[in-house]
Amino acid sequence: MKNKNVKFNPKKPYIIICEGADEYFFLIEYLNYLENTEALFKDCHYVIDFGGIDDVNNGIEDIKIYPHYEDMKGFLIIRDAETKVNSAVESLQYRIKETWGIEIKETGEIKTDKDNVKVGFFLLPGKNEQGRFRNGTLEDLCWDILLDSKESVSLEKLLNSVDDYITKIEKIREEDMKRRHKNKLHLYFSSTDLFVGSKIGEAAKYGAFDFSNEKMTDLKKMILQMQD
Repeated sequence: MKNKNVKFNPKKPYIIICEGADEYFFLIEYLNYLENTEALFKDCHYVIDFGGIDDVNNGIEDIKIYPHYEDMKGFLIIRDAETKVNSAVESLQYRIKETWGIEIKETGEIKTDKDNVKVGFFLLPGKNEQGRFRNGTLEDLCWDILLDSKESVSLEKLLNSVDDYITKIEKIREEDMKRRHKNKLHLYFSSTDLFVGSKIGEAAKYGAFDFSNEKMTDLKKMILQMQD
């Protein structure tokens, strides 16, 4: 079954496949940042929101049926690692091998198929100090790269207060938050004047995140490697 969101743009032949609207708008803002700050960046990337994790997996299998596939030069697949990073890596390795016939290392490094199409993957929130993908989500990455928004209280104090409050609520509930990473990030947004009510993409547009943070380095490298 075709995904109505999948439409290739021959003028931008390097596709970034992502999972959900938050990732989509976050990546759009990050590409805008790279265009304005990175001399090597080329405006040749096209972000497509495939939906949820299952939609991403199914979409990879069906990728070659969409119009203008033959004009595409590369695919970078980005999704959350969630709580089982090894399973996420193995799933993507399997889907990529089935679709493009290439074996990609667990680092997600970009390789080229027999038709000279570049393919790679990146799991959010990114890699640890040993260069291996870690458990987590986009929200975890966002938490790591929050930028001081010049509120009346420092970023450090705000983040500590958010952590304390979430812990207190969990004690009252007598159970952990099921999506603690989301609770934390959006509680931070709600604790500011600038980002209150914002979704991740909106917060990115308003300057919530430090895109120059070293936590973004690996993703930047992969995006640049996708280009000609």
